[in-house]
Amino acid sequence: MPGYRAHIGGAGCIYAVLLVFFYKVLFLKISVFRALEWFLSCILGGLFPDIDIKSKGQGIFYRVVVLFLCILLLKQKLAEFILVSLLSFTPLLVRHRGIFHQPWFVVVVPFTVACVISWYQSISDLAILIDAFFFSAGALSHILLDRCQTKFKLS
Repeated sequence: MPGYRAHIGGAGCIYAVLLVFFYKVLFLKISVFRALEWFLSCILGGLFPDIDIKSKGQGIFYRVVVLFLCILLLKQKLAEFILVSLLSFTPLLVRHRGIFHQPWFVVVVPFTVACVISWYQSISDLAILIDAFFFSAGALSHILLDRCQTKFKLS
C-alpha cells in the first residue's frame, strides 16, 4: 500500500491536471483562494479512503470532525451534532479497503454531502459542487494508486 506521501503526491498531480483543464480549456478565471480551496479538497480526498485504518488521513478526519462538532454545539444544532457523532464511528466499523475504497462511494458521498450542505446553508451550489468534484478526484487517485500497487506489486 502506498504511504500517505504517495497519496498526497497522486492527489497533487490530479489537482494540477484539473487546474490546467479548468484554466486552459474551460477558460475559468481562478482566484488564488479558490485554487487553494480546490487543492485542499483534492489532498483531503487523496487521504480519505484510508480513514478506516490508523493513518494520517484518519487523524485529519477526526480533527475536522471534532472541530465541526464544536461548531455544531456552539450553534446549538443538537440533532446535527448527534448525527455527525454517530456517522464518525463508521470508519471504525468497516474493514480496510472496503466501502471507503469503492469508486462509487467516493463519488456519491461527497456530492450528496455537498447537496445537503448547500441546501442547509447559503453557500453557492456550484462552489460546493466543485469542491466535491476535487475531493472525489483526489479520492479516486488514491484508489487508483492502491490498485496499481496491488496489481504490479509496487512497494
